[in-house]
Amino acid sequence: MKQLSSYNLLNCLLPGVVFVELGAQILELTVPRDNLLVAAFMYYFVGLLVSRAGSLILEPFLKGVGFVVFADHFDFVKASKVDSKIDVLTETNNTYRTMAACVLLLLVLEFWQWFVGQVPVVARAGVPMMSVAVAMLLLFSYRKQTNYIRNRVEANEEVPK
Repeated sequence: MKQLSSYNLLNCLLPGVVFVELGAQILELTVPRDNLLVAAFMYYFVGLLVSRAGSLILEPFLKGVGFVVFADHFDFVKASKVDSKIDVLTETNNTYRTMAACVLLLLVLEFWQWFVGQVPVVARAGVPMMSVAVAMLLLFSYRKQTNYIRNRVEANEEVPK
């Protein structure tokens, strides 16, 4: 539990709990709570997916329409070295993005529930579609994180010590 950072709590566990609990109400499902360890991991995993959807779908959309504008990565790395508050602000920023993604995904879930009611045959494709979507989300997250790490390394090579 020592490795569970505030980032993991705010950007994975919290949205996971919110999404699973509200999603269970939308789908009128019962959420098993007999094994707290399994439930915690389920919440964390779902929250991780919500966070990644925010990062890979919501963030690029908001950047594309000009709703948010990011600082240059080199400038971000340079400023982070002298202003430790930037890390805290970035974590808070990511929490807002993740919770916005959570609410939007709950709306998607509500729409899916309605759509399946209109076209019941689609329900059979739900699990394979979800599996492909989760795999794609994780693969693109891996690529984005790898690029982020590489950019960080390159920016640190350019920053005077």
